Parts: sequence; C-alpha cells; structure tokens
Amino acid sequence: MKQSSWMSVAILGAALAGVLAYSAWQNQHSLTASALTCEVATGVCEENEGWALNFSGPIVVNKELTLTLTVPESLSQTSSWQGRLEGRDMYMGVTPVTLSASAKSNQYQGQLRIPMCTTQNMAWRLVLAPSDGSESTVTYEFLMSQP
Repeated sequence: MKQSSWMSVAILGAALAGVLAYSAWQNQHSLTASALTCEVATGVCEENEGWALNFSGPIVVNKELTLTLTVPESLSQTSSWQGRLEGRDMYMGVTPVTLSASAKSNQYQGQLRIPMCTTQNMAWRLVLAPSDGSESTVTYEFLMSQP
C-alpha cells in the first residue's frame, strides 16, 4: 500500500474512534428522555401533568433527605408510594424508600439517604409507584458530581 493510503486509513480510524468515544461519553452524561429531572443544587425536580417531587434541600450524599411527592388528584387514593433509588449506569445496589400520605390529600413524604459513590460523576434514578400495585409510575433522574 502506498503511504497516502495508510494515511487515509489512519485518519478514518481516528475519526471513527472519536465518534465512538463521544457517543459513549454522551450516553454516560445525559439523562433518560422519559424521566423527569431533578436539580441537585436546589433539590427541586421537574413538574409534569400534576407530578412534582421536591427534596428538603440540595441533593447530597450520606445525609437523610425528606422527599415530598405531589401526585395528580386522580392517583391520591393510595396510602403510600414505594420507591427505589438505583444507579442508572452503574450498579450501586437498590435503596428503598416509602412515601406515606401527608395532611394534603395528594402529597406523600418519606426519607431517603443517597449512598456515596467513588466515581467523579454518578447518575441516579428514582422510580416511584403506588403501593396498591397500580401501573402508575414516575421516574426521576439526577446527575451528581464529586467536588
């Protein structure tokens, strides 16, 4: 092969490697499209069609946080919601959470402690479902970074 052919193959290979590396990075650092997102600095999560989740403050690791879930009025008949916190891209075990009915008919509260991760960035997924077994679920995601 001529030197120009080798050079073309090397450039094409480098471009392909760059595209694959960017795709892998994008997959790790983006949140799932169907999930609602939470702002780590404030603990306020995205609202959608009557769904709202708020943490008691900034989302931090290894500290008990109070969660308040507001659901659409049509789903407020259940006495509690069950949830699981899990790593989205890396297995970190499953942290269960129970949200019990509060004084307001469509609000539920519970406590959650987020485990510490040793990686620089960690994407978390919180899936909540009513304890009565109905199909209504809501998923929240947030991306935490080590200082």
